Amino acid sequence: MTRDDIIRMAHKAGFNMVHYSNKEPLLCEAWGDEIHLEHFAALVAAAEREALDEQIRSINHDCRIMCNALQRIEAGEAEPRMIARRTLEHWSEKSALEVKP
Repeated sequence: MTRDDIIRMAHKAGFNMVHYSNKEPLLCEAWGDEIHLEHFAALVAAAEREALDEQIRSINHDCRIMCNALQRIEAGEAEPRMIARRTLEHWSEKSALEVKP
């Protein structure tokens, strides 16, 4: 989660914000009441849950690939080296896609 995401959620939660500088680091003051704070906490928690759900889905997908590969090896349908190579290629491609500039 980026600083911009957090600021956006604070605005969405109803916090009033005053920015004191356009330079880095951003200096600001936020004020609101307990309701704003609860809404902000719920927005942050939802964003974190969504990020974790995506990671879990990715891990589940990788586990299914490995289980399928092991079943094919045990059944004699595929050579272990070929399966290992394809799995490594999949993870390499996936890692390259996840790298953010």
